[in-house]
Amino acid sequence: MQDMNDFWDDVLKDKIANKPINAAWEDLSKEASFRPIIYIGAGGFGCSIIRSLKADIDKLIPDQSIKDGFAFMGLDTHPRDQNDILTEVEYTSLAVGISPNAVSKDPVYSPYLGWFRELAGSWDAGSILAANKVRSVGRIAFLFPASLTAFYNNLNSAFNRINGFRQNFNVNISPKVYVITSLAGGTGAGLFIDLLAITRSYLSSQLGQNHILQAILATPEALEGEAPPTDYPEFYANTYSSLKEIFHFIRGKQELISYGIEGAGLKKLEISSQHMPHHIFLITDRNKKGKPVVNTMEELGAMVKSYLLFEIQTPLRTKGGAPKVQDGENRRIDTPGHGNMPRVFSSIGVVRFGLPYDEIADLYTYSIIRKAISDEIASSNNMSEIEKWIVCQGLPEVDTDQLQEALRKDKEGHAIRVPLDVEGDLSNLKRTEYGKACKSIKDNKLRAIKETIKPKIEGNASVHLQKVILNLQATFEEKIRDTSIGEALYFSRSLNDLLKKQREALTQELDAGRKKLSKSEEKVNYGISTVSEAAASGFFGRKSRMQCATTSYGGDLEALLNQQVVVWAQEEGTKLYDNLLTNCDKLLKDWKVVEDAYLSRLKNTKDIIIDLIAKIDSMSEINKRSAGNRFSIVTSSNVKALYSEFFSNEVISSIALRARKYWREKALLNDTMTKDKDWLPKAISAITDEVHDKIKDLDILKVIERFYTEGKDRDDLMASVMALGSPLFPMDDSKQESLYMTDRVVAVHPSVRDKFNAFFVKYKTAQEGISDAYFSTPHEVIVYTISHGYTGHSMNRMNYYKAQYDYLHNKYLELRAEKIPFRPIHTWSGAEDWDDLMPKPPGEEESFRLFIVARSLNNLYSDSKMQSFIYSKGSNYYLLMEKGKPEKLGNSLETALENFNDNPEWQKKIRQEIDSKIEDLGTAVIRQRIESEYMPIIDAETKSCKKGRERNRFKILIELKALLEDFIKTDLKERKV
Repeated sequence: MQDMNDFWDDVLKDKIANKPINAAWEDLSKEASFRPIIYIGAGGFGCSIIRSLKADIDKLIPDQSIKDGFAFMGLDTHPRDQNDILTEVEYTSLAVGISPNAVSKDPVYSPYLGWFRELAGSWDAGSILAANKVRSVGRIAFLFPASLTAFYNNLNSAFNRINGFRQNFNVNISPKVYVITSLAGGTGAGLFIDLLAITRSYLSSQLGQNHILQAILATPEALEGEAPPTDYPEFYANTYSSLKEIFHFIRGKQELISYGIEGAGLKKLEISSQHMPHHIFLITDRNKKGKPVVNTMEELGAMVKSYLLFEIQTPLRTKGGAPKVQDGENRRIDTPGHGNMPRVFSSIGVVRFGLPYDEIADLYTYSIIRKAISDEIASSNNMSEIEKWIVCQGLPEVDTDQLQEALRKDKEGHAIRVPLDVEGDLSNLKRTEYGKACKSIKDNKLRAIKETIKPKIEGNASVHLQKVILNLQATFEEKIRDTSIGEALYFSRSLNDLLKKQREALTQELDAGRKKLSKSEEKVNYGISTVSEAAASGFFGRKSRMQCATTSYGGDLEALLNQQVVVWAQEEGTKLYDNLLTNCDKLLKDWKVVEDAYLSRLKNTKDIIIDLIAKIDSMSEINKRSAGNRFSIVTSSNVKALYSEFFSNEVISSIALRARKYWREKALLNDTMTKDKDWLPKAISAITDEVHDKIKDLDILKVIERFYTEGKDRDDLMASVMALGSPLFPMDDSKQESLYMTDRVVAVHPSVRDKFNAFFVKYKTAQEGISDAYFSTPHEVIVYTISHGYTGHSMNRMNYYKAQYDYLHNKYLELRAEKIPFRPIHTWSGAEDWDDLMPKPPGEEESFRLFIVARSLNNLYSDSKMQSFIYSKGSNYYLLMEKGKPEKLGNSLETALENFNDNPEWQKKIRQEIDSKIEDLGTAVIRQRIESEYMPIIDAETKSCKKGRERNRFKILIELKALLEDFIKTDLKERKV
């Protein structure tokens, strides 16, 4: 995307350094076209361009004093939005809410708007809020006095702005006005002829002929696919009727109209060719060869805006001092073209080609980011490190009792043992109390160790657990910080697996320990009964039996107590494992979300890369390209080769590592709340500059030299470029002229301008002019083709436009005759009878011309019987053949013309008679008599037909009169024929 500020910073800033702008004017004008310009956009299409253009010019030209040289105007049948970039004096809201039917009948407005009532008949337009594809509604909305006054005031404001700029900087340059609209809709297509007439009349009143007005008119093809198919016939009918109306004035016809505005001659204005644009640029969605260049009206609008911006970024005059090509005169306009039609239309072509730098930079950046994401979720699978960590934390239980032993230690670190002195405890008791005392000792000892030793074990377990948890967290965070998410997750997952194994081993020991504890207790209970029995036994040998029973009991009780300690340690150990596993699970759960986010980003990055590769390949295919007729001179294979040259594996790994460090610094690493589409742009910002630094010097010429060998490869490339850049005017090859007036504007970065122009000039034809424009990047070039001299009917879709027009307009006429409401197609009364854009079939125009000249000479130089040349009796038409024999041409004017056109012999005879009469009397005499005597006759007959609603005869008479006027102009000059 072009950076608007580059032009100012790269090219102009140094021109005005330390001096007033008016003093720097000469230098500035060699680089830029700061011609005062008013941009006027009509309707939705035109206004959208003007709004976007204003925003970009604000960026392009930061200096307000120069910015004042550009004024912007929009007008549409919508109210102004309060946030509109166009101010209240720049945007005219046209008659929103008024009823066209009501105001056209109102005596106050009918002198200016009565034409609508005549066209609409009983059809009700409703209240205006958009013109809804009805051109007459667009026109009446503009001509409604309040709207027209507001527009006129805004036009005056715009002129004062640019005129102040001219005076401040002493700029002696003709101001320029652009009028931009689509011909498809209702508003812009309905009002643009009046807009042209009023604007030119105003400019002439202020500047005389010292101004330039150019119109850019868009046809509807780009709307196909956007609008409902049911709208297409109206789009094309509107286009043809619009062109038919402007063609009327282009051909020199005049219409008197009252606009009701004082000043600038608008009270009553006779609109003629003098009110038409100096250039009419007709543009569509495809180029000369019919290849689609844009897909939407938005893209077409962007292309028009681009053309207008690049015009500013070209020198005010060419290097030879002549006017810049955008202002050049259409020298073909006075030379009739195919079908003897005027060559009044111009068009613009555009092709952008080179290295699609942004796409390639993105591809390289995302490729490295993909590597960074992959590295971030990768791991080394180093299990031995995790095993060592478990040992260091005192956690092993497989093949060892390290954990439970750690839990059975006292403060000094000694293993906890439960010592007993059962004999001492029984020494002061009667022997009859031994059994009961042993049971009491057991209960007391168990209670005592539960109250003293078990809390120690639990405390040890708690301390151990907290220590391990802290170490676990620290180790995990260290791995996140210093290695990768993948390494940290591998550590946690592997630790989790190992802890489960340790827990399983300890659980098995615990089960065995509990069984052992149960058996120990049984043994102690048995010992108690043995002591009781020994104490109750006979005298002889009793002491020995008691001694033996007591000793055995004491040993069993000590074993029970110590086994209880072991079981408690094992139980706390399993709890510790459970807690650790819970912590591991939480870490894994929390960071699994992060991992999933990275896996999603990895997939999205891959998808972006695939899309970029597909886009580059599509752009490099001559029949596909991309929006705006952008053509890549490299394929994805070429781009891959360049990637290998600029980015080695070591460089890629190094850049990827820096990206990952950046994510850590900017808290992007574990950001899972941001959607991928928002996270990825933030993530790549870490390396964008680094990628650009690697490839920024890869300009278009280096790429051509790298991938296109001199000779055929380069010739084929440039032949494709020149064809792609042909004007947005698809040609009917059968109606193509031998030569058009064509210039190329090459928008290229100053750093490669001279070398590229030297390369480019070899591929343009000798007749084509060339001039420079600024472009912000050395990687691509835009070539604008400006071509003049097209006839309207040479556009290959014009027949289709006419077919849609004929269908809808004939339907309008038929229904109107039956007094059935139907919306009008034209915006001017009688416009259906104006000249067509489509020429007559070969020979027809000449035969019609002979016919009307013969009729005029019959009226002026007839014999006594009024039977010379072509004469009429009633509705029948005749001519006299050899020996005075009358030959009937037909029983109506239409039939007579048709038969005369089909008979070369009759035409030959009449041509000879006309030539003879001119030879006898001279051109001046005949010219004077036709103009003074016969023209009033044909005018009266035409008026009578119109009044009597003889539509076909009226249309024929209008056409015949035009042919007679052309005969006077071309054949009756001050010389003999």
